[in-house]
Amino acid sequence: MTNNLTKQLKPTKKDENKEPKPQFFDLSNKEDQTNLSQLLKEQSHITVIDTYETQLKELFILDNPWLNMNPPQCEEEFKKHKEEHYKNTVSVRNRKDTANLAAARWSCFT
Repeated sequence: MTNNLTKQLKPTKKDENKEPKPQFFDLSNKEDQTNLSQLLKEQSHITVIDTYETQLKELFILDNPWLNMNPPQCEEEFKKHKEEHYKNTVSVRNRKDTANLAAARWSCFT
């Protein structure tokens, strides 16, 4: 059993090892829009892991760790924080303003 597992875990040959490579897309650029759309069609397994808003919330919680123990208050304070400091930005997750989405920068590892 162990011998069989050892064989399965052998390292791949150097030419077989395909490291992920980042691709960057500027959605204000029509060509990048087309390329990203095509990539999403060809590779349906691609998922969004982080958004600007989730990263912003993580930073907010790091700056205000006491709020992490009180989720309802954290949500309320985070909402106020966004309204105060990011009045002209848009939640990518909610997609309320597609014009501002065009300014978003996206990256993908393929």
